[in-house]
Amino acid sequence: MLLKNLPPIPDAFLPYEELEAYVEKLAAAAPELVQVSDIGLSRGKRRILLLSVTNFATGAPERKPAFLIQAHIHCHELGGTIAALYTVRQLILDHVDGGILDRVVFQILPRLNPDGAEEVIRHSGYIRSRWDQTGELPNTLVQEDVDGDGLILSMRIETPDGDMVRDSRDPRCLVPRRADSTGPFYRMLPEGTIHNWDGVTREGFRFHGRMLDWNRNWGAFWSPFEAGAGDYPMSEPEIRYHADFLVNNPNFFGGIAYHNGWGAILRAPDQPGDDSFSAADLRCYRKLAEMGEQLTGYPAFAGCKFHSRSELDTHRAGNFTDWLFFHLGLFGFVIELGTVETSSGLDTRTILNDSLRSEEEYCAPREVLADDDRHPERRRAYHPWRPFLHPQLGPVEIGGVDIPVFAVPAPDYLRKVCERVHAFTLHLASKCPRLVVSALEVVEIGDLKRVRLRLHNRGEFPTNISEAGARLPARRKPLIRIHPQPGVEIISLEKDRELNHFAPWESRTLEWFLAGTPNTGTRLAEIELEAFSAGSLTLPVTVSPEKRP
Repeated sequence: MLLKNLPPIPDAFLPYEELEAYVEKLAAAAPELVQVSDIGLSRGKRRILLLSVTNFATGAPERKPAFLIQAHIHCHELGGTIAALYTVRQLILDHVDGGILDRVVFQILPRLNPDGAEEVIRHSGYIRSRWDQTGELPNTLVQEDVDGDGLILSMRIETPDGDMVRDSRDPRCLVPRRADSTGPFYRMLPEGTIHNWDGVTREGFRFHGRMLDWNRNWGAFWSPFEAGAGDYPMSEPEIRYHADFLVNNPNFFGGIAYHNGWGAILRAPDQPGDDSFSAADLRCYRKLAEMGEQLTGYPAFAGCKFHSRSELDTHRAGNFTDWLFFHLGLFGFVIELGTVETSSGLDTRTILNDSLRSEEEYCAPREVLADDDRHPERRRAYHPWRPFLHPQLGPVEIGGVDIPVFAVPAPDYLRKVCERVHAFTLHLASKCPRLVVSALEVVEIGDLKRVRLRLHNRGEFPTNISEAGARLPARRKPLIRIHPQPGVEIISLEKDRELNHFAPWESRTLEWFLAGTPNTGTRLAEIELEAFSAGSLTLPVTVSPEKRP
């Protein structure tokens, strides 16, 4: 499908106004496939944009199985938005009659965190999801662009008791100090100024407020002891909007979240609490993850165990995939798209494996610097140190990692990752449950008419998605109703029925008996099927004119 007005994939991180304009251009180029709305407003009164991508000619979004794509929950992980927009654009380009958009709706949140993203795009620096900046205590370090170059980097202060030293192999890098290290020694701080400074203190500063992590704020196994978890489960309004959107639309059958981080596929952990996986659910989750490994080339991990070398065996409470599975019964994944370390040639297991990389190698981004040197046309991930006279701390040097650039693979590599991740996304979405009518017949038996309907699940997932879903009220059972026309009445005892869940490829036959003759036309009744995650449909029941009494 070639569309002249379809905008190209952005080659830069888009501020909010440009992102909003971009998605409107996508919708204008393919209005029959894309609609733009939102799930609510952020704290900063920006729309949390939602793109509904489907063939609207074959049904409304709420009547089709829905697949979620969430992106950009963490401020500095800007590649998620690019991946989400790539997916939207590719779905448009690949659309054909009878394709996946005829039967599935992709509900895509390209930027769940528009406020935090805006701060990082315009000023760089590090914000996980949000700074809670209520109140300032004495000697509070606030991230700011103190040298006026438009970036928030790091400050290094030369001091005899510093814990960092220049790397002997590349003095632009700093590595941990050892007993045999020779000076100069440095202490590292984020670039910024000291609020409520006492005029004396030069280290041990408080950081400005609390750092909130929205991927620790979800309700599954939430813990107040988890860093960044928030005041209570789903205390952050953007997370509540997101959860409400999922709960209020019971047609979702799966989801994926685009993050940045060392390239990986993350799923809910095997046993995060008392509610453990059934053997069948665990087997299905692992098979899906294995296919993700094949399609993306990234390793799969259970939970957030891969998050850092010091936390490889630690489960992170309050995360999205846990909530998706244990509260909604849906198989969901986090895709870590990679960082510049990934695009510089380091694979995930090498980065994480202590036996392959020493602490010095881990802290010194030599590969990143070498890649920066090879590509001077790109925005640098690592900036050289420059002397600066800080208004409070005196002589410092400013430079080091530009976090939002470091946290995203180089543009050419990111494009390849988007292609591979899109393939995995389509693989997951293609497994949706789908109840269809395989046969409908009306037979006259004396003065009665027997309506016989055969329903068939033509999907690889059951209508309950998982065994956990069969026990959860969120995975509602299919409902079927028959509405007779004036002049026709139902003789069958049951008019409306709640059906048991359908297994993959299962079919069942239902029947009703009707009496009477429609006052006008040949339509006897209308059958309404509401199968939620397996789609919904309305079907006319007619009698041919030659058989009318």
